Amino acid sequence: MSQGETGVAIAPAAATASAVSGTMPMLRFLTCGSVDDGKSTLIGRLLYDCQTIFEDTLLAAERDSMTYGTTGEPLDFALLVDGLQAEREQGITIDVAYRYFATPKRKFIVADT
Repeated sequence: MSQGETGVAIAPAAATASAVSGTMPMLRFLTCGSVDDGKSTLIGRLLYDCQTIFEDTLLAAERDSMTYGTTGEPLDFALLVDGLQAEREQGITIDVAYRYFATPKRKFIVADT
């Protein structure tokens, strides 16, 4: 594993891909809420804490946080999920984003609405 500027360990692509395609139990869930309730931020933080963010994605989010971030923090976790340029510029989720990640015991598919 390598480490990004924030010191978090970054999972290698092969480990993440194999964990999602394995035979572990799967949990699918989605976020619901009003505008600015923190749905994308919650999912971004979950992905960050599970160390499933690729290093280049993390670095891009850190860079974009200075321009588009809404939290005033060095890393706006919502930018880890909101991939469209318009979403970043407007600070809203426009399209449903699906993210796949795994822990040692379970794999997950989450929909950010």
